[in-house]
Amino acid sequence: MTKESTPDFNIAITGSFEIEVQTLLDLVVRNLDDSKIEDVKSFHLTHRSDLASYVLVGTGNSARHIVATAEKISDKIKSEYPYEITINIEGTSKNPQWILIDLQDIMIHLFIQEAREKYNLDAIYDKNHNN
Repeated sequence: MTKESTPDFNIAITGSFEIEVQTLLDLVVRNLDDSKIEDVKSFHLTHRSDLASYVLVGTGNSARHIVATAEKISDKIKSEYPYEITINIEGTSKNPQWILIDLQDIMIHLFIQEAREKYNLDAIYDKNHNN
């Protein structure tokens, strides 16, 4: 497998306990900060969306930066929490501009700057958040 053809990956963490969403959210936010992801916005969507309770949107400085951050978050969750969590990461193929990390109750969108401006998810979530 070459770097250019690295597939999206899914990681299942199994166990018998449930992790609190807030605990997981705190871990993710710390890791985004540690990874120097910029302009992180959090949208609390409980009772507004069936997809997730929280959505986070952040900007990395390159494709490599957002891939490394997604992998770091995944590795941290696997090492710290032996609970049942399924982690789905989409968009890690060749030179990604947008990566989605799905942690069931938390969705994380990592963009490079140009893609964040192009797709403007902030406006979509702001609209849903304020309704």
